[in-house]
Amino acid sequence: MKRFLTIAAVAIAGSVAVSAQTQSAEIKPISSGKFGIGLDGITTQNNLLLKYFVTENLAAQLIAGYDYSSVDGDAPSGQTKVDGSELRAGVSVLYHLSNATISPYVGVEGLFTTKTEAGVFTTEPDPTNALTASLVVGGEYFVHPMFSVGVKAQLGVKLDLERDIPVTPSKTSLFTATAVTARLYFN
Repeated sequence: MKRFLTIAAVAIAGSVAVSAQTQSAEIKPISSGKFGIGLDGITTQNNLLLKYFVTENLAAQLIAGYDYSSVDGDAPSGQTKVDGSELRAGVSVLYHLSNATISPYVGVEGLFTTKTEAGVFTTEPDPTNALTASLVVGGEYFVHPMFSVGVKAQLGVKLDLERDIPVTPSKTSLFTATAVTARLYFN
């Protein structure tokens, strides 16, 4: 699935790049009221992004992601087979430093993650839950006023919440992350 999404994003970028050569350089790619839908983490965990420009420079973004994994075969007697899943939901606020073809931005992001491990267990474990808060630095390159590709980097704090089975205490850690993004915009 990730390979398909990557190939689709590259194909869309190529076709938009060809048509972008006929566009006027006077068109501003970012404007107040502009709505975008895209992918975050094209090469890693995919998240769906819904971005809305409140002003020409300030954008709010909703983030949602889901992964699924399963275990082949049946569970032996006395054990339970569990399919795994990970659900992510969050929000970010981004300030674009320019509204030109290359648009760098800074911002903050918060994300909640709940994950169920896939496997065969004697006692089924509780899901793991985590909260993250991070500073975001990135940029978008508008290949066309309606399509951008970009990269973002994060520095943040992750709080893994405690769980009962197996007994796991809460834990706080620092993290860094980098992701490739692609977005399709509408006015």
